Formats: sequence, C-alpha cells, structure tokens
Amino acid sequence: MAPLLLALTLASTPAPAPAPAPDEAPQKSFGLLLDAGVPDVLGVSLLYRPVPWLRVNAGVASNTVGWAARAGAGVAFPTFITPSLNVDVGRYFPTDYRPFLERLNGGAPAPAVDRIFQRFGYDFASAMLGLELGSPQSFAFFVRAGISYWSFRLTEEQTTGLLQDGFGDDVPGLSAGPFTLRMTTPAAKVGFLLYFF
Repeated sequence: MAPLLLALTLASTPAPAPAPAPDEAPQKSFGLLLDAGVPDVLGVSLLYRPVPWLRVNAGVASNTVGWAARAGAGVAFPTFITPSLNVDVGRYFPTDYRPFLERLNGGAPAPAVDRIFQRFGYDFASAMLGLELGSPQSFAFFVRAGISYWSFRLTEEQTTGLLQDGFGDDVPGLSAGPFTLRMTTPAAKVGFLLYFF
C-alpha cells in the first residue's frame, strides 16, 4: 500500500518549472576605434552602434604632418569572424608641409613647390572591405583594404604663382584660376574596436 501511495503522491506533484534562460547581455553601443595605415597614418574615432549591423564614427586622423577631421560608417553582421564594408570621408586642414619636404629632399624645395605647400590641405574619401576577429561586445581586431580618393585644390594665387615661376617675366599679365587635382590610391588599415557601454 505504501508504494502505491508514494507513486500517487509523486504523480500528483507538479514538475518544477524549468529555470528561465538568462537574458542576453544588452548590446554595447558606444566605443572607440583606433587604426593605423595608409593614407591616414594614425586615427582615433568615437564609435556608435545604433543597431547590431551598423556602426558610425567621427574623430581625427594624422599623416604625421597635418591633422584631419573624419567621419565614417560601416556595415557588419557580428560573429566571431566578421566581414565588413566601411566608408570614410574627411579633410586635412591647411598646414605648412615645407619642413617635411625639406627633410625628405635634404634641402629647401623649389620655389614653385614651396608656394604650393606653404598652406596645403586636401579632402579624402575611402571605401574598404574588412575582416574582424574578436567579440562584437568588447574587443575586436580588424584588417581592411580598399581604395582612397584624394582631392587637392590649389587657389588662384597658387596656380598663378606656379605659372609665373615656370615662365618668368616673359609673359606679362599671366594668371590662372583655381585648379583641382584628383587621384585614387590603394588604402589599407589595421586597428581595434573597443566597446565600453
């Protein structure tokens, strides 16, 4: 009789409810991007991730002579190994590049070059494919490669000075308008993504 009562008691006792699954950790949306490469030598940006697959950033970069303001965006679907597509745009502020050219060439640049690089700045944009390794919630290392687009604008004074340096006084009244030079080069970066909160 006792075994029967025990069996009935166990049968009528409700099974314990399964333990609730632990909540997933909330996505960290703010962080820091640190990178090194070409054409920017060094860069640091604040990073914001409104949704898991989209990142936007804004910060500064340096080519070791001048400073630039830059902004960018990237698309990635985070896993432990994450492919990404990234674009950046920015502007290097006018800076005196003549001391750098003197060190590079071992002497003062020619007058025409001196005139251009006394206050020299440019715009840039890049598009790169990347691969990231690490946690999308804390720390990831990345490598990226692609192309950069450069746009250099010379003022009317600079272009006129170039012509006058080339032709001397043989052509009186010589003048020129602003001139823009554009080119495309390879681009590559390595860096880190650090998410804080």
